[in-house]
Order: sequence, then structure tokens, then C-alpha cells
Amino acid sequence: MTIDINASEFRLSGEKKTFQAQIIDDGYQHSLVVYQDIATQSFRLHAMVRDGVLRQCPVWTAFVTHQSASPTWLQRKGRKRVWLKDVHLYVFCQEYRQQNQRKGEAGAFEINFVSESGAAHFPEAFLSAASGPSTGSHQAIEDAK
Repeated sequence: MTIDINASEFRLSGEKKTFQAQIIDDGYQHSLVVYQDIATQSFRLHAMVRDGVLRQCPVWTAFVTHQSASPTWLQRKGRKRVWLKDVHLYVFCQEYRQQNQRKGEAGAFEINFVSESGAAHFPEAFLSAASGPSTGSHQAIEDAK
């Protein structure tokens, strides 16, 4: 069962979108969005259903604060794969099995992007606190539409 939430309800006030791309998550195609809180400059990852009757229903969200400052927090593991360390998911879908995405001894969370472009531009979303949205992140958002 997935909690049915209106699309306007999962976007928090005071956030801006810095990235969006398609991912394969627990065997399903989802949209991954990175939002940045304008006041605190922290980030939030948000995965939602890509297609069908549950389109845009949330699957999970994760808040990223101090983690993104670490050079080892995000690791590119392949052309379309990225691992994130120290990420706690808040899951909205009862059938979602986040353990299928956990990898390595430390339980890093693996994100599998549909395109190489998504994986390549994903790290740029976390640089926007210092430099504003990058053109690469903008392109990834456009590619995901």
C-alpha cells in the first residue's frame, strides 16, 4: 500500500528543486528529486512513482544535512550507479524494500539511474548551496520531464 498524497503536499515550503532524474529503485522506475531548503541550505531526496495510477505518489524521502559536506559521502560506483553513506530513508510505501538497495558492509544506499547523464549530474545538485543551480543539474531536470 502506498499513501496517496497530493503532489503539492510533498513539496515543503521554502524548498527549491536542484535536480530530477529517473531511477530504478527496488525493481521499479521512479523519479528522484533533490530539493534544497533555502533557509538552512540542507537537502532532501524524494523518490516518487514514475507512471501509472500512483504517478507522483511518494515512495521515500531522506534528509541530507552534514553528510553532503563529506568527500566520501557520495561515491560513483559505475556509469549509472551512485552510493550514498549515512542516509536514513522515511518510507511511505509498505511494499518498498530499502534493504534491496543497501550495499557493502556499511549499508550504503545505492541509486541506479536510468541514464548515465543522471548519475553524472547528481553530485552537482549538492554544490548548489555555494554556487547556485548548475547548468548540468538544470539539464538533468529537463531530461527527466
